Amino acid sequence: MSTPNDLIAQALGGAGPLHQAMLRDRARELAQVAEAPIPAADGMPVLAMTSAGGRWSLPLAAVARIEPLAACVSVPGQPEAVLGLALLAGRRRLVVDPDAFMLASARRSPSRKGHAVLLRQYPLALAVDRADAIQRVADPQPGRRLLADGSRLIDADRLWRDLSQAQGARQ
Repeated sequence: MSTPNDLIAQALGGAGPLHQAMLRDRARELAQVAEAPIPAADGMPVLAMTSAGGRWSLPLAAVARIEPLAACVSVPGQPEAVLGLALLAGRRRLVVDPDAFMLASARRSPSRKGHAVLLRQYPLALAVDRADAIQRVADPQPGRRLLADGSRLIDADRLWRDLSQAQGARQ
C-alpha cells in the first residue's frame, strides 16, 4: 500500500493516480470561462490575508486561486522562507512563508494548517493562516507597501525577483 509521501513523489514525477487526478482537475479549470476584469476606478481590488506576522494584501490580478495548504516536500538549497514544493492546482509550486521572507521572522511550522494562495504568473504559493476577503483599497503611492488598513501589500513581481536572487545567492 502506498503512503501519502509515495503518492506525492509519484505525482511529482508525472505518474500515479494523484497525478492523473490533478491533470483532470487542471483540464476542468482551464475549460472554465474567465471572469471579466474588475474596473480599477473604485480602487485596487486585493485579497486580504492573515498570518502570524499580521495582515497581508495581494492584488487580485496576481491571484490564481486559493486552496487548503498542502503538505510540502522540502527542497535543498532554498532560502529558509521556502517551505518546500507542493502539488497545488495540478502543478508543482514552491510554497513561501511571506512572514519569514519579507519580515525575516521565524518560518511557520510545516504542520500548521492554513491556506495556499497561488500566484497567477509564477509557480509560487503563499502560505497564510487564512484568506479573509476581497476588498478594495486606495491605490498606494509608488514604493509604499503599507496600506491604509494596516496590511502590507505584496508585489508578486518583486517577490519573484527577490526570491530568485535569494536562490541564486544560496547556490
